[in-house]
Amino acid sequence: MEIEPGPGGTEIVRKRQVSQKDVWLSVERLDHGLGIILHLKGDGIALLEGYAVGLEDTLKIDFERARFEVTNKPGPLATNDS
Repeated sequence: MEIEPGPGGTEIVRKRQVSQKDVWLSVERLDHGLGIILHLKGDGIALLEGYAVGLEDTLKIDFERARFEVTNKPGPLATNDS
């Protein structure tokens, strides 16, 4: 289902049912990016879970500051130096 923040960014408004799609994040310093799973509970988000697609070490990445891009397939961020 597609969702968007409600007033104040705290509520979730259900827009319409859609088929399940794969969601990937290309993240700086990762060659294969992250897969993302959004867990919904009632009318809200219960958990946003990410997992490394490749055998890459994510411990040294500060995810609050890292640049990323939502993509339709796993892979590196377009600006990665690797």
